Amino acid sequence: AQAILAQDGAVAQDVMAPYIAKTCNAALASAGCLWLSSLVALAWTVEAAETKARPPCRKSPELHFLFWPDGKERLVSYGGKGFDWVPKGGKKGKTDEETVDRLGLLTDNTLNASGVIEMAAKGKHKGKNKLKRKVKMFGDTWAFDEPSGSWEKVTLGSMAAPVGRWKTTGCRVDGAKAMLVYGGDEVTAESGMLNDMWVFKTDQGVARGTWTQFYTINPPRRRRGHITACNATHVIVIGGKSWTKETDTIVNTDVWALPLEALGFGDSTAAKEAAMVATINGSFSKATSLDASLRTKNTQHSVLAPLAWTEGANFPGRPRWGATGTTLTGPHGIEYVAVFGGRNKNKAFKRHEQSSSAYTYYNEVWLYNLQANSWSKGKVHGDAPHPRDHHGATAVDGDLYVFGGRVSELKTRDAVMNDLWSYSLWTESWTLHKAVSAAPVQRYMPGVASTLWKGQSAV
Repeated sequence: AQAILAQDGAVAQDVMAPYIAKTCNAALASAGCLWLSSLVALAWTVEAAETKARPPCRKSPELHFLFWPDGKERLVSYGGKGFDWVPKGGKKGKTDEETVDRLGLLTDNTLNASGVIEMAAKGKHKGKNKLKRKVKMFGDTWAFDEPSGSWEKVTLGSMAAPVGRWKTTGCRVDGAKAMLVYGGDEVTAESGMLNDMWVFKTDQGVARGTWTQFYTINPPRRRRGHITACNATHVIVIGGKSWTKETDTIVNTDVWALPLEALGFGDSTAAKEAAMVATINGSFSKATSLDASLRTKNTQHSVLAPLAWTEGANFPGRPRWGATGTTLTGPHGIEYVAVFGGRNKNKAFKRHEQSSSAYTYYNEVWLYNLQANSWSKGKVHGDAPHPRDHHGATAVDGDLYVFGGRVSELKTRDAVMNDLWSYSLWTESWTLHKAVSAAPVQRYMPGVASTLWKGQSAV
């Protein structure tokens, strides 16, 4: 019994009233609200925060459940793309929450059955108090506590923290006590892509933790919209989109692996696995924890040489970005990264061109065998989800669960989805989980994570 939670995300513009768009641009209740669906009753409900504090509205947050030293599990949200809201002609420097709260845009809002913001008094927000928005890449870290039903901004143990970004991806490591994120983009444009690696680890105390940057000598190229997946021994980076001045956009098909032993994590077999795949010049030295104290290239090279990334077998399908990769264990105990969805731009079309033919979307399941370093296309019997990209995915009881996503570049209501599907490696089939009542509004780039939730399977 596990759960998947979808936090925020982006929706097509025409489903929002003007004031909804000004307030959130995601047609959500309060920023940071959570939707859950029982996998037994198939009914969605809103898990509303009881306190005023919550993450500002955003799309593309990295979302994972982590264990704290007190033994409790909390939902952690990092990063994403949103807006700073300031009054036109007003003072600058106000934060999103400060500005919106001062204008009464949160306290006067009510929620309809679908969790959409409805303005109680629209007229009072005209004139000098009219809001304008500025794109912001969030670098904040938040924790949601189930018993109290509240969000709290994480108090960091040091000044080190990753720069704000979106389209980053990550996974849980160290027995779900830490979250690893790789790459992403610090601006809207492709020129801001990153290839840094950070690990957030929980600390003693409620909503406390520490970010640490880890360095390697040959990291995969800068990218966004890629896949980052982990098993007990390795972190895997697959595909995504890169960019350089010389080549413009590059859609990657590469696969890279780094032993978690290099980061001081991993199970009892991690050292053996590291010795097998992280050998340079025919030698292997004892794995050394890497952290932000390794500042110089010479120091990095001497310490990190045996702890380099290893390139695996390239993805054999058509290049794509915006796919998801989820670690699953299939029949006979074989471990896979299950890759689903994604898109690529077709030739003769401009970037973000408003045409139904501009992009090709995918709904294939590709399986990367971690042990054999090989790819196979998953078999599908019966119906399958609509091709899509920038959806959310996670594993529940050995199955792949997929929620939402975008099926077209058009800015129409049906360009984004709110359906929930699961794929089984045992039956090689998809199952559509239909909601019996209210459901989250359509969205793409949602945060999706899995856990036990109040003793039952839930999404």
